[in-house]
Amino acid sequence: QHVQDGRKENLEGFVKTFDKELSEDAHPGIFALDCEMSYTTYGLELTRVTVVDTDMHVVYDTFVKPDNEIVDYNTRFSGVTAADLADTSISLRDVQAVLLSMFSADTVLIGHSLESDLLALKVIHSTVVDTSVL
Repeated sequence: QHVQDGRKENLEGFVKTFDKELSEDAHPGIFALDCEMSYTTYGLELTRVTVVDTDMHVVYDTFVKPDNEIVDYNTRFSGVTAADLADTSISLRDVQAVLLSMFSADTVLIGHSLESDLLALKVIHSTVVDTSVL
């Protein structure tokens, strides 16, 4: 079955990080982010997201049930299997809500090929360090 990457074809459902007021001694945070995607009847969709802080502590890690039927788990690259998603009820919207509560527009996100991860998350965020560009 032919699969495609439909993430740029429909921008519906995107959310944007927003400015948050912080106390004078607070910092907006620095986090590393990585996403795993599987091929669905729609194209690539998010199936796992992991966020770590500057102390390398995992602060968020969850499997995500895609909106569409999976045709290829992409396990070779993603590590995600059918068993991982069997009991998952977390949706993309659930993940977006958590991330918007964790991040502000000034939070620094670090990752490799962040454009791909942010597309999968349907999150618009500008303060990034992308190691694939560095």
